[in-house]
Amino acid sequence: MAFANPVFIVPSAEVHSHAAPRLDGDRWTFNFSASLDPDSQDRWVPNRVQTHVVGRRVLDIFGKEQVRLGTPPLPSELAGLDGLVLVGQPSI
Repeated sequence: MAFANPVFIVPSAEVHSHAAPRLDGDRWTFNFSASLDPDSQDRWVPNRVQTHVVGRRVLDIFGKEQVRLGTPPLPSELAGLDGLVLVGQPSI
């Protein structure tokens, strides 16, 4: 199984601000429509990528994140995971 081109790598803040949130029991769902037409000019076009560049796009997003001073330490459940890698730029 694989994803078909194109895919959309959208930062969660953008999804939350433009998708229609709905609480369904104890679970939130976010719905939006994005055109798969190559000539589309909808708001999601900047987030549309081919599957072979998904990894690079995710690393670009993570690389722009700032590690803020005073950020609480990782929960012990996360800190104890094997192979955990934190990605981000230290803030000044």
